[in-house]
Amino acid sequence: MKRSLFHFTWFVLLTAFYFIVRFCLFDLHGMKQYPLILFAAASFVIAVSMVLNARLLTVFSFGGYSVGFLLGHIFHSEGTDPGGGATDNIWIIWLISFICFCVLGVLCQTVPKYLRRITDKKTDVK
Repeated sequence: MKRSLFHFTWFVLLTAFYFIVRFCLFDLHGMKQYPLILFAAASFVIAVSMVLNARLLTVFSFGGYSVGFLLGHIFHSEGTDPGGGATDNIWIIWLISFICFCVLGVLCQTVPKYLRRITDKKTDVK
């Protein structure tokens, strides 16, 4: 029950941030579908982390979504394509940030367990 409540709380926070980004901050990014796609990806990561009991991955998934949006907004650049259409790279920065945070979450979740296992094997040999 505690495990589910932890992950559910982070999912509620993610959902709240999605609605803020999608509707309240729409003028900042102008994307309708992309926030939903990343929200679905982050929700999937949270669901998988709940099954695997990977708390850090849940937190890093939310962090990747929220911090990725902020980094995208800070570092984006606008331009025009050869046909004269407007381009913006906020979605690339947001996606790369999200992926990096998720990978970092997996590493932070698994590396300490792996190191503990190696250390325990070394102490058992003596």
